[in-house]
Amino acid sequence: MSAALLVYSLPLRAETEIEPVDTQAKAGLEIAVYGRFGWSELAAQTSAAYQALPKPERASAVVIADSYWQAAALDVYRAEYGLPAVYSPNRGFGYFGAPPDTASTVLWVGGAEPDVRESCAEVTPVGRVDARLGFPGVTRHVTLWRCAQPRTPWSRVWPDMLRLN
Repeated sequence: MSAALLVYSLPLRAETEIEPVDTQAKAGLEIAVYGRFGWSELAAQTSAAYQALPKPERASAVVIADSYWQAAALDVYRAEYGLPAVYSPNRGFGYFGAPPDTASTVLWVGGAEPDVRESCAEVTPVGRVDARLGFPGVTRHVTLWRCAQPRTPWSRVWPDMLRLN
């Protein structure tokens, strides 16, 4: 009887029956109940943008994710999707280290264009992540930027980029 009651009370619904949410608070509740939505879509789109870079650029490219959530998801899926090293200046992920100064091309995940332009002279949108059930600003409504010609070596600018919000 207890097992039947447990199964009956679980919030199991097909993904197609779950409605997209419009805030991170609602998304947080959904992820707590249903798992991680949008991570594989984020990795797939990031990988597609990375693979579209010219081969010489891919050789020295890295990924910088605007949020630690994105960085963690991309790091988990890194081998599966053939992604380069992943960095993020957000929260604790920023303390794992700075991108190497040899990283002349960055695939920047998320963030606002003016913020990305502070780091690189050349910034171009190269993709978009819009996971239907994704977190707004994390795995939905996210622009992927090609960022080249860093204005300052990463080793020097990284400490100033770190943020806990």
